[in-house]
Amino acid sequence: MGRKDKKYKNLDHLLRAYRIVKQEVSDVQLIVIGTGDQEQRMRELAKRLELKDVYFLGTVSEEEKIKWMKRAWIIVSTSMIEGWGMTIIEAAACKTPAIGYDVPGLRDSIKHMKTGILVPYGDIKALAKAMTMLVEDQKLWSKLAGNTLNWAKQFSWDKSAEEFTKVINSIRI
Repeated sequence: MGRKDKKYKNLDHLLRAYRIVKQEVSDVQLIVIGTGDQEQRMRELAKRLELKDVYFLGTVSEEEKIKWMKRAWIIVSTSMIEGWGMTIIEAAACKTPAIGYDVPGLRDSIKHMKTGILVPYGDIKALAKAMTMLVEDQKLWSKLAGNTLNWAKQFSWDKSAEEFTKVINSIRI
């Protein structure tokens, strides 16, 4: 499952990696949730790559997004940078492991080989290999999925506000 079709999200990397995955695993599909300035270009790329089982859902409700996250085998983020991988943590709360690039934000929200897999930025073959591995290796998938919920439980808006308040209160003027 990809998220938000903005140029820095590198959805083209996901589509190219997915094409490689399809050569090894035929019974998978890619669901893309979100929209953005690259959407039409990505739809055209999916057609050029002859990816018949890529579904662009556009904007969905929070309830529908959660439903898809619970159904998903994995969530994939190919962003070049994230402030924080909020979607990754939301997926973790749904017991869905993540694959992402080893970049700021994603490396903070994905714990390599604990809650997901990090691959070098721009390495489409490594991305495809990680996707294939999690789809085919039930034992590894179960291990990662088993860790995701406890990881996600560490994060909450209330806890963030409390920590931020501590920092503000510690500053003396």
